[in-house]
Amino acid sequence: MQCPNCFTHYSSSYCQLCGTKPIKKAKPIRKVGANREGLNKEYSKVRKQYLDIYPICEVRGCLNPSNEIHHMKARENKRLIDDNHFLAVCRPCHQKIELNPIWAKENGYSESRLK
Repeated sequence: MQCPNCFTHYSSSYCQLCGTKPIKKAKPIRKVGANREGLNKEYSKVRKQYLDIYPICEVRGCLNPSNEIHHMKARENKRLIDDNHFLAVCRPCHQKIELNPIWAKENGYSESRLK
């Protein structure tokens, strides 16, 4: 080990030169849990398949290519990969849905998470 104070190398529980105890490196914190990591991998596959099936935005009147998935009923747990609650949308329509939740629910583009 190398002493953080005097930068000498030592092999015991403390530096014989200055008496400093070694600093233990902390384990890195995972960005996502193991369960969510597995769901994210599966979601990538399901998302690609869904966008292949629905290449045009599903918002009425829009003919733009779809390149995003709107989750009509949240992205939590297994809903992340449940394509019953997917909507293939273009970026402008996705923003409109997210910024206008009342309009989105009235037009069937969003569902209540509480039901």
